[in-house]
Amino acid sequence: MPELFERKISEVLMATGGCATDINANENIGIFVINDKESEKNCCYVSVNGKNHKGNEFALNAISRGASLVISEEEIGDKIPLIKVNDSIKALCDTAEYFRKKELEYVIAITGSVGKTTTKELCANVLSQAVRVHKTDGNKNSIIGLPLSVLGNRECRAAVLEAGISEKGEMSVLSRVARPDVAVITDIGPAHTETLGTVEDIVKEKLKISEYMPKDGKMLLPEKLKKAKCFCKNIITYGIGADNADYCGTVTGFDRNGSYFTLEKKGKKVIKDLFVPIIGNHACHDALAAAAAGDLSGCSEKDIREGLKLYKSDGVRQNITQINGITVIEDYYNMSPLSAVSALGALEKISRIYGKNKKIVMFGDMLELGNMSEEEHKKIGKEVVKIGAAALITVGKNSRLISEQAIRSGMPEDVVAHFSSDRRDDAGKMLKKISDSGSVVLIKGSRGMRMEEFPAYLE
Repeated sequence: MPELFERKISEVLMATGGCATDINANENIGIFVINDKESEKNCCYVSVNGKNHKGNEFALNAISRGASLVISEEEIGDKIPLIKVNDSIKALCDTAEYFRKKELEYVIAITGSVGKTTTKELCANVLSQAVRVHKTDGNKNSIIGLPLSVLGNRECRAAVLEAGISEKGEMSVLSRVARPDVAVITDIGPAHTETLGTVEDIVKEKLKISEYMPKDGKMLLPEKLKKAKCFCKNIITYGIGADNADYCGTVTGFDRNGSYFTLEKKGKKVIKDLFVPIIGNHACHDALAAAAAGDLSGCSEKDIREGLKLYKSDGVRQNITQINGITVIEDYYNMSPLSAVSALGALEKISRIYGKNKKIVMFGDMLELGNMSEEEHKKIGKEVVKIGAAALITVGKNSRLISEQAIRSGMPEDVVAHFSSDRRDDAGKMLKKISDSGSVVLIKGSRGMRMEEFPAYLE
């Protein structure tokens, strides 16, 4: 096993520029945490204030659990090893930037509105065929999560990091921390429009992932964004069915195991019969991005082929299960307009593959869309009709617009039902009533909608 990286408290002090009291500058620091319950020996507890609490309230508990250092905006108490800073989140990012420069030799960063985590997992699988790779744990991709992901690396010289934002200005900070050698944009559409603005604004913000890239860094973009302005000069494009892209993918088929496609690198090589164990065009898009990123990183055809095969569902993204003969697609991680359309496309294919013609859709609200919420919910109602859904159940507040638009678009009223959030039990009972062994059921909604509770009604 490789030795763990050596990190000194003196380096944390230098990175943050804070004021130290009662520290042992030569003491080693291992992990960094913001949850006192995750504290352990030789860790650093970073006091981050939440909506309903102040992080320093839990600092003493972190110390009692073995933490060797606290970073906080407030004084904690006597004889507590403390680095006092003006801004704890900035201090966390500054520390992560310092150790990224010191420890990591190669970084791939993934961002976009949809498909980030899947593409991150695929990229890590591909790159790991050639080198040892650290990757973002779960969805720790935010202004706090990404630096924690960097600092969570203890022994790898290469990393695949996921970058997600909900506020303007955050991506510049994440770029400064990650400093990617290859940056990948998955796809961009309405998401967090309540805080990020229009889709054009979102594109502008997401492209800031390239702001702190090295001069020889490479930016991998969907073909439709090839004219977008970014800080990187080395722009490479990709796309499914995008003949003019540098990396063009062609979908060749689907079965119960997943999706198949061919990659063509403009004027250079073709890789046939690539396989990814996810069903849908969106799966091929994400896998193509990972394959292209792997190729740009020097991975071989074998690395790419074997890496893509290794993908496993985390249980909240397109997890296909059988409950009493009913095929259920569990997709709970989040719901945005792009991911909803992709899920409906996958439902259509899964219905055909499994030989079940009764397509039932259960959607919750899409959140954080601001002024675009009404329009985007209505668009999803039209898409439900396009794929020939036999029934539609919506749960929440804004999802009523999905049901209403589906009816206006030609879906019979007697197969459409909407339930407010306080009638979740009635929605679950309705789902059970209309589902049978000939059904394939898609259950999807934003995380706050608790859609993962509904499969229990089918048991």
